[in-house]
Amino acid sequence: MKLSCNPNPRANSQHAWRKSRGLTLVETAVAAGVGSLILVIIGYLSLYAMRSFASVGNYGILNARNRIALDRMSRDIRQAEKVQFCFSDSTVKWIKFSTLDPEVPYLKYLWYPDERKVICERDNQPEQIILTDCDEWDFTLYQDVPVRNSPNTFRVVTNVSNCRMVEFKWTVSRSVMGKEWNSETVQGARIALRNGR
Repeated sequence: MKLSCNPNPRANSQHAWRKSRGLTLVETAVAAGVGSLILVIIGYLSLYAMRSFASVGNYGILNARNRIALDRMSRDIRQAEKVQFCFSDSTVKWIKFSTLDPEVPYLKYLWYPDERKVICERDNQPEQIILTDCDEWDFTLYQDVPVRNSPNTFRVVTNVSNCRMVEFKWTVSRSVMGKEWNSETVQGARIALRNGR
């Protein structure tokens, strides 16, 4: 049997008292500060993740709209015969094509900057909204023969009767969480008129 003898009983009572006491005011303040900092970081990262997911979702939605608009325009313009007229000012921009279809003799695309939409008009048919949330929409007329030694460069034309290819460019954006998120800097393509002379 072992017996232990403590020569200083007061030291044991101080040790037990230190083990049973609570946090001091300084320790509580430091713990509260560290906890608050961790909660702020978690909140900021959650907000950042939420905005990132919203941005990716918005990109997908606007990209799908761009693709559908481009497919419709490409299908119709490739069947057109020629460019008849084009016009641009601060309130509207439009381009008109003649077609070989006797039921639909013309095809016209209009962009209204105030309404931020592109509309397709056809003879004897109701207008069709092709693109919404459109901030900018522009077109350039080209010949279909590339510049010599530069296969991807085409000559710009000012006379619509010489036009055999039209390049469209536009930007779209949509408000998500109170902020404008652009889908892409520029969306568009060059579309050749196949049925012309």
